[in-house]
Amino acid sequence: MKKLYFMLAYSRRKAHRPLLAEVIENLTADGFEVSTGVAESLAISPETLRVEADLYILKSHSSLWLNIAAVLDTQGARILNSYSACVDTNNKIRAAARLSAAGVPVPRSWVTGDLAHILEVTETTNLLLKPNFGRNGDGICIVRDRAELNTMQISDGMLVQELIFPVEEEFKLYVIGERLFAIRKHAETHFREPVNVGSALEEIALRCGQGLGLEIYGVDVVINANGPFVVDVNYFPSFKGVARAAGPLTDHIREFAKK
Repeated sequence: MKKLYFMLAYSRRKAHRPLLAEVIENLTADGFEVSTGVAESLAISPETLRVEADLYILKSHSSLWLNIAAVLDTQGARILNSYSACVDTNNKIRAAARLSAAGVPVPRSWVTGDLAHILEVTETTNLLLKPNFGRNGDGICIVRDRAELNTMQISDGMLVQELIFPVEEEFKLYVIGERLFAIRKHAETHFREPVNVGSALEEIALRCGQGLGLEIYGVDVVINANGPFVVDVNYFPSFKGVARAAGPLTDHIREFAKK
């Protein structure tokens, strides 16, 4: 019997994981021995940490779980998504470089320790400042006046990116293996509706996975007159708005575990 271990994110609403609950129920019914854990609610000894599962499913973005995954990775653990893919995806600078190398359309970006230097490389007025390891929009700052760049202070590892504006359409693309699920996000109401997208957006989403080495991931795409741009990629997203995502997730984890 193969052992699966879900590395779960800490949540104050522990009972509100219906998608994962259904996936775990399906996998248990398939004959897998499934365990779960929240690192923040455990006491784990780095000295005695050993690989005990046939497959670890990394659902959390916390530095605690990522560090534990790093130890397990050095011991040869199989992790979905892989540890290296998750680390590179979380790192905005590495992700921008790898996505660009994979032919993914991304906004022009720079890294610097002094924002005044940005005035030398772009004439754009609207800029986005992102923490290198930020997520969920934390720490993001929009600059609409270039003069601000002469006086603003930034922390180490900030990514400066051209702000895509105005946005005509915004999509959340969710990928499981090579299966794509698309959600259109309405800018004013934030209402999400499932949609079918063309082959161009599908190819962009799959290139993101290939470039970062991801199996299960989400892609944020915005479109304006200059075309589509990928503005964010995250591993193992919430699949919010995707109906019946548990089935494809179960299938992919099952087949991945059997490899």
